[in-house]
Formats: sequence, C-alpha cells, structure tokens
Amino acid sequence: MENQSTQISKQLQIKFSQYISNVTSRISLPKKKFIKDILRGMYISKSIYLNGIARSLHESISPKKTSERLSYNIGKPELYSEIETNYLLSLRHRIKDYEFIIYDGSDIQKKHAKEMEGLKLVRDGSRSSNKVKKGKKNEFGNGYHWDNYMAINNGKILPLVSDIYSTDLDKDFEKSENYKILSTMERIRKHTETESILVIDRGGDRRVLVENFIDMNQYFIIRQKRNRHLFHNDEILPITTVSRKVKLCKEFKIERKVKNKKTTNIFDVGATQVFMPDSYLKKKINTPLWLIVSKGRDKGYSWFLAYIDTVDKYEAMDIVMRGYAQRWKIEEFHRQVKQDYKLENIILKRYSAIHNMGIIIAILMGFLCTLPQNIVEDMIIIAKLLHTKKLKDLPNYIYYRLTEAIKYFMFSWKKYVRIVNKYDPQLYFKFSFDNE
Repeated sequence: MENQSTQISKQLQIKFSQYISNVTSRISLPKKKFIKDILRGMYISKSIYLNGIARSLHESISPKKTSERLSYNIGKPELYSEIETNYLLSLRHRIKDYEFIIYDGSDIQKKHAKEMEGLKLVRDGSRSSNKVKKGKKNEFGNGYHWDNYMAINNGKILPLVSDIYSTDLDKDFEKSENYKILSTMERIRKHTETESILVIDRGGDRRVLVENFIDMNQYFIIRQKRNRHLFHNDEILPITTVSRKVKLCKEFKIERKVKNKKTTNIFDVGATQVFMPDSYLKKKINTPLWLIVSKGRDKGYSWFLAYIDTVDKYEAMDIVMRGYAQRWKIEEFHRQVKQDYKLENIILKRYSAIHNMGIIIAILMGFLCTLPQNIVEDMIIIAKLLHTKKLKDLPNYIYYRLTEAIKYFMFSWKKYVRIVNKYDPQLYFKFSFDNE
C-alpha cells in the first residue's frame, strides 16, 4: 500500500504541475508562484483563510510573512481577468466534450461583517427557500453575489467561471445584470470557442437575454415563468394557454440521489414551436424556438423555452430534459464549496481580493474535475474514503470525497528539490516525498 501511495502521489504531483503550467501559461512568474501556492494551501487547509493557508505551506519563512505575500498578491485588481482568460483558454480543447453550460447564482452571507468592502444586502438562498415553502418572506442579509458557470455532460462537471461580486462595485453590473450575464458568456465563448447549450433557471426568463442569445447564436434552454406570452400559430397567447394545446406524447424518467437515496421522477413531456414577441407584444422575433411542456406525475407543469439546433420535436424534448435534469449539479457545487472550503467565512477586507478569490475557486475545483478517473478512484481507495457506514455522513457527491483525498496526498508533499549535476550543465528536478 505504501508503494502504491507513493506512486499515486507522484502521478498527482505531475498532474498538478502540468495543470498549473496550463492555466498560468501567459502569467508572470511571481503570479504563477502565488497561484500554485494558494491552490496547494487551500487543498491542504480546506479553507480560504490566508493565515491557515500560509501555515499549511510550511515555507522557510514565517507564516506571517507568507500570509502577507499571499495577501499582497490576491489583492491585485488585474488578477481576476488574467486568471480567467488563461484558465478559459486552457479549457478550449477539453470543453468540446461537454454538451451543456449551467448558469446559476448563489450568495455569500456576511451578516455580521462591517469592514469588508462592497457589502450589500443579498437574499439568503438557503434560508429563503425554506421560508418560501412555509409561506414566509425571503430573508436578506449583508453579503455578496456569487455567480457560477459550469460545463456539464452526463453528470461530469467542469467549472468555467466563479464570480464573487458586489452590486455596488462590479463594473458590468453597473450597466445591468443582463449585461453582466451576456458579457460573461461572450468571454466564455471567445476563449473556449464552445458551442455548448446554456441552461438557465427561471431567473433567466428575460426578453433581453433571449434576444441577445439569438443574435449571438448562443443555444439555450431557459425555464419559463408562468406569466410569459408567446406567439403560437401567429397568435400571442399566455404560456399557460399554449401549453394546454400541446400533446404530452413522451415519458421521461429522471433519477437523482438525495441524501444517499435514489429518487425517480416521471414526467410527461410535449413540444411545439413558438416565437418570442418583441417588447410591445405586437410583433414576433422571426427565429423559431421550441416550447417544451413538462408535467410531473406528482407535480405541476414546467415550461422550457429552447433555442437549439434541431427541427425534430422528439430530439428537442430529449435535449431539453437531459440538460435541465443536470442543473442540480451546480447546486451541489455551491453547497460543497461552502462546506469544504468554508467560503462564507471569507474575511478579506479589500474588494479586489474578494473578487479574485472567486476565480481562484474555479481553478481550484477545475483541477479536481479534470483528474483522470483511475487516479481519482485510487486516491479515494488509498485515503480510505470508500462509502462505508462509518462515512455515511460524507455525501455521495464524489467531490466531497475527492477534497478529502487530495488533502491526504498533498499534505505529504515537499517542495521540488533542485539538484545540480556538476557533470551536466543542465538542471533537472527530483520529486521528493515524506514517505520515501
């Protein structure tokens, strides 16, 4: 087991070095070193505290000096754009295997913080969702918005953009929230050249977004609100009226694991072509869209507006149901990062540092999501994180286990040891491990 552990450690260290090299290929050496150090420190400490990260690195200088260096670098205003651009460029070939991009917004609550820059009232998603079920009002508190864009295919995820921002200080949001969503998608498309289908929940049901996505030729699936009006057979009608004209002709089964228990939901689904009206509800936008109508056996209706490359209604139903069925993965991502890396305990004072932490989280999780399956399985086995009764509190979502496993392996790493061979003018590097 010791030899196998050493072998996996070497493979992991090589993969980590290759990953850092790819995502920082156009970044200066000091920033590259900072990114490498803060990622490794976050994996080991499982937190976003700079002091904890500094202690976990065990540098030859004092943890205080290390913390000051990390603090200086993470506060650089230009860092976000540099990391995001390089990270997205590094995904250009990988993202072709992903059919969908999920967009969803969350929040970071800092109710008792006073000196953090850019604090603004935001809705507490976890508390509000519970209160809405009980018929109570939403709950708000000081904090930040946290938007995530994630590529996904058959349950496999790949973080693209993680944006922690203040509505008071974000330059894109100053223009509008719609502009911020559109500009982010433009950057993703520009750097990755992706043709993935964007999936958005009901919050994205906005005419401005639909019009601009069509102009960009960005395929999308947007869950609709019940007050939406659409052109159907050259007549402007409420979406509830249109849906009654649609024959539910296909059955879909969607399986999920909730608290380690499999649940199966059955939906009857139908489809029809519609057109989006203009802002005055007088004319239609001459691009045919699919309206997918879904009726749960034990639930009500759901409606999805889709701009996708198919003229076959059965194929359209299949694409939309598969795409939206995977949206819950991004909610697991939000929950996992908040739990594993204690994101809501963030205490950085400067807004630029808080904003930069968002994209660092994207590349932090990006490494875990791009590890080969055989290495992931071996890591979890060796770290003794298989699903057992003793570990039943560890969710079945694989990345909870993987963050524990990578902490186990990275904790044993030493720094690269540079060795000079006096008989050879070239330098070479030797991997060194505590258990060798």
